Amino acid sequence: MLTVESPHYQNNWFLSSITDQLLQGGFTKIKESKNVPIDRLIKGKFQDNFEFLQWFKKFYDSSEGQSSTSLDVNNNKDNCKTKPRPITAPKETTNEGSLNALKDLEEEKSKLTEQMEAIEHERNFYYGKLQMIEMLCNES
Repeated sequence: MLTVESPHYQNNWFLSSITDQLLQGGFTKIKESKNVPIDRLIKGKFQDNFEFLQWFKKFYDSSEGQSSTSLDVNNNKDNCKTKPRPITAPKETTNEGSLNALKDLEEEKSKLTEQMEAIEHERNFYYGKLQMIEMLCNES
C-alpha cells in the first residue's frame, strides 16, 4: 500500500482553518471582537507571536476574577501596560476562638512530645537489650 505525503503548506491550511474556527468561536462566545491572525501565528515569526502573546496576557489579566460572560477588554495598545496590584498588610485578628484553638494545639503538641519521648526511651531500652544479646552471641 502506498502512503501519500502532502506538502507541509497543506497541513498548515488544515491547521489554520481548524484553529481559526476554535479560537474565533471561543472569542465570539465571550463577546470579544479581537480578530486573531492565525495565518501569521502559524508562520512562526517572533514579532507576530510576541504581539499576540502580549495581547493575550493583557486579556487574561484584565479578565481575572470576572465571569466568562462579562469580559470587557479594549483593543487599544495604550492599555497593554498592566497596573501593579496594591499590597495590603495582613489583618491582625485576636478573637477568642483563635486563641482557644491555639491553646488546644499547644496542649496537643506537648502531649505528643511526651509520647514521643516515652517511645524513644522504650526503643533505646530494647536496642540496648539487642546489643547485649549480640555481644553474648559473638562471645560464644
